[in-house]
Amino acid sequence: MPARISFRQRTSEFIFGIAPPLAPVCHWLTTNMEKHQKPLFTLELVGNHNILFQSRVKMTSLCHSAAGANAGFNYQFERAFYWLAQSPAGAAIGIETSDDVAVRDVDGTLILEQDKHSIRDGAEPFGDRSKDLWNTLMIWINAVESKQVEIETTTFLLVTNKVLSDCIAKSIGNAKTSADAAKCIAALKSAAKNPPQTIASIVARVLDVNSQPILNALIVRVELADGTTASAGPELRQATIGHLQLPGWCDTHSQSIADELLGWLHKITLKLWREKQPAWILRDHFVNQMHAILDRRKRQSQRERAEYLIPITPEKVGEERGRPFVKQLHLVSEDEAIVDTSIQDFIRCNIEKIRLSK
Repeated sequence: MPARISFRQRTSEFIFGIAPPLAPVCHWLTTNMEKHQKPLFTLELVGNHNILFQSRVKMTSLCHSAAGANAGFNYQFERAFYWLAQSPAGAAIGIETSDDVAVRDVDGTLILEQDKHSIRDGAEPFGDRSKDLWNTLMIWINAVESKQVEIETTTFLLVTNKVLSDCIAKSIGNAKTSADAAKCIAALKSAAKNPPQTIASIVARVLDVNSQPILNALIVRVELADGTTASAGPELRQATIGHLQLPGWCDTHSQSIADELLGWLHKITLKLWREKQPAWILRDHFVNQMHAILDRRKRQSQRERAEYLIPITPEKVGEERGRPFVKQLHLVSEDEAIVDTSIQDFIRCNIEKIRLSK
């Protein structure tokens, strides 16, 4: 007798067979259906329960995804890595401290960076009526008003992986004078008419008349980096590696060295957070870690490799059979296996001698 059970999964459709006994299968399906309290997928049993049956499963999309959030979170580490690679001695880079990423120099200057990363097609970070833009301005205004940062010694940076069209954020990034800032404020006021409820209170805070002088001075100190300026992806990675100034002998290993350093950054940051400490990473510690990685790589390159790491092809062995030492080997032994092994050892020795002499 046909039966139907619902069960939710990813979007797809396929057919599969289940052999008897059927009771444990149905028990598992109904138990999970009750646990989730909603259909998980549709299972249609066709034919007699005592024979192999076909089932048609229709899956539906997951109701949420953490891919975008995780990409944005990891983007902050890539940006922090970028600053660690180029900051001077004594500097410290913070992740989720004073801002998404913060750069504190020994001379007292500060960079506060707001990072907005998106994997959605058509996404517009820092759009004129987006929460990204207005919330960022509010955060910075509050930081200045509460004396957490000195506006004269702080650079405020808007960063996104997307290429921005002509928008207020671009105008803010290009503003160099108080007059430029005044034009940006006028554009903000125009964009703020009838704001969505989700940002209404934020807009009111940013455009508070008492905060206008701070907003004007703040805009002059804002810079913008979007997808046209190697702010993300392979371009950001290459720029970061360039700032590392790696020695020539490890050019071919630059990507894996960068991966090691980024992994170290993740490990140290997680350790600090677990200890309930702010994640300030010292540039000097980063440099020490980089030199430790380079030293380990150099030691590995100066050591003899194990036999199995230097494979020798039969063709290579055949090319060496005409050498005098091979003829001498045949005078000692007629065992071809011993001769072949000796030729392989000879080839490996030459390969390692050349490699280690470079």
